[in-house]
Amino acid sequence: MKFLLYLYILSLPFEYLWYELFGSLTVWKPYRIIGIVLILYWLVSAVAKRTKVVIDVYDKLFIFIFSTGLALALFWMILGYGNLVWAINDLLLISFSFLIYLTVKNMHLSQKEIAQILYIFVFTCTINSIFMIYNFASSSYVYQARGFYRSAAQAGYVDGISLLILISICLFNLRKLLSLPGVFCTISILILSYALFLSGARGSIVGFSAGLTAITFLIFRIRYAWDIPIKRFVSIFALILILIMLCVANMGFLIEKEKSPTITRFEIENLKVAGGRPDIWRSAWNLTLDRYFIGVGLAQYRYYHTSYIKKLPNVLSDTVLEYDLVTHSDYVSLLVEFGIICLVIYLFILVSLFRKLFVAAERFGKQSFIYPAMLGIFVLLITCGVFRVSWLTPDYWLFLGLTTTAIKIHGIQTYTSRGNLSKFANDPEKPELQRKDKNA
Repeated sequence: MKFLLYLYILSLPFEYLWYELFGSLTVWKPYRIIGIVLILYWLVSAVAKRTKVVIDVYDKLFIFIFSTGLALALFWMILGYGNLVWAINDLLLISFSFLIYLTVKNMHLSQKEIAQILYIFVFTCTINSIFMIYNFASSSYVYQARGFYRSAAQAGYVDGISLLILISICLFNLRKLLSLPGVFCTISILILSYALFLSGARGSIVGFSAGLTAITFLIFRIRYAWDIPIKRFVSIFALILILIMLCVANMGFLIEKEKSPTITRFEIENLKVAGGRPDIWRSAWNLTLDRYFIGVGLAQYRYYHTSYIKKLPNVLSDTVLEYDLVTHSDYVSLLVEFGIICLVIYLFILVSLFRKLFVAAERFGKQSFIYPAMLGIFVLLITCGVFRVSWLTPDYWLFLGLTTTAIKIHGIQTYTSRGNLSKFANDPEKPELQRKDKNA
C-alpha cells in the first residue's frame, strides 16, 4: 500500500497532464485514479484483515464541520436558495481528499517513511518546476507559470512546501553542503525559488515566509543554532542572496519579453486589490450578518456573490463583478458557509495541532528533519488558508495527515523513552508499540 501512496504523491503535480498531451479536461486526473485505487485498497485490506479504522477526535470534528455545511446547504435549498451542483462538487472533492487523509493516518508510517514521502514530493515538484521554467522561457507570452498544475497558485503552493522541506534538510540533516545530496538540494532550491517567483503566487510567498520564520524561531528555541557550523549559515545566506539577485535580474528579462504581468502582480496597487479578495470578503461579511452567523451552506457563497457584490458602495476590482466567485479563504468560507460555530471548531483544531507539533519539533527536531519541516509546512498551510480555500486541494489533506502522524510518532517516542510501553499494550492505535511490548 505504501507503493501506491508513493505513486499518488508522484502524480500530484500532473493534474493537467491529459490536457497538455491530448487537450482533454477529464475529471479523471492521474492522482485521482491512483488515489481511488489507494483508498479502495486500504478499505478492502481493513475489512479483510479486520483491522480497526482509527478515527480520532480531530477526524470527528472535521466530519461534523462538513456535515454541518452540507445540512445547511440542503436546508436553504429547501427554502429556495442555493445550487445543488456546487454543493455536490465540493462534497466530492472534500470526500476524496479526506479519505486520503484517513488512509495516510491509518498506515502507521514511521519517521523514515515520512522522510521518504517528503523526498518524493520534493523530487516531483522540482520536475514540475523545471517544466514551468522551460514553458515560461520558450513561450512568447505567459501570464503565470503553472507547469502541469491546473493553476499557478497551486504550483506556487507546492513550491513553497518543497522549499521548506529542502531548507529543513540542509539545516537538520546534511552533514556537508558540498556532498552530492547537498548539491542536489542547492540546485533544487534555486529551481523551486525561481518557479515560485514565476508563478506569481503572492499568498504562497507569504505562506513560505511564515513557514521559514517558524523554522528559524524553532532553531533558536532549541538552541540548535549554536551547533550548526558557521559555514552552513554563510552558505545558506549566500544562496539567499543569489536567489534575490536572480529574481531582480529576471525582471528586466520579463519586461523585454513582454511578460511584465508576472511582475505587475507584485506592484503596490495590485497588492492592495489582492485579486478582489477585499471586495469578496466584505460581501461575505454582509451575507454572514444577514444570515445571523448561521451559514449559507457548503459551496453556497457563489449563489449570493453577484447580488451582494453589487450592494457594496465601492469595488476595488471590476473582475469580481463578472463571475460567481468563491470566498478565496478557508476562514471566510467557514464563517459565511458553515457558520461561526464551525469556524471556532476549526480554529481549535489548528491551535491544538500547532501546539502538539511545536512540542514534537522542540523535542525531536535535532533527531529528524521531518519535525521542523512539518512545522514550517503546517504554518504555511494555515497562512495560505487566509488567501485560498485549501481543503478542496489534495496537497492540504496529504500534509495534514502527515502532520498528525508525526505528532503520533512523537507521543510514541515520548512514552517509549519513559518506559511506559504497557500503556499501549492493548491500544489498536499503536500497533508498533504493541509489537515492542510483546517482544520485551
